[in-house]
Amino acid sequence: MDLSSASGIAKDIDIDAQETQEWLQALQGVLQEVGPDRARFLLSRMSAAAQQWGINWRDARNTPYINTIRPEQEPPFPGGSDAQAIEEHLASVMRWNAL
Repeated sequence: MDLSSASGIAKDIDIDAQETQEWLQALQGVLQEVGPDRARFLLSRMSAAAQQWGINWRDARNTPYINTIRPEQEPPFPGGSDAQAIEEHLASVMRWNAL
């Protein structure tokens, strides 16, 4: 349940600072005692569980990529096959960066 939409609270307001601090201290403890691999694993599992439970949370660095132009609708590349290969490579790099 998204508390911000349910109660009108802004997303950036912490309604339970003590609980937040406990979660952060727990993560810091895992990081210090076991290391970053375990911390990454736990965060990944929590993210997957949140999605499974319907908490529509998405990491701000990851946004869905939607190509608005179908490949068959794209205009032909001017400049011959070399230019087309370069353009296709650049397009793949841009798609990769959009993920």
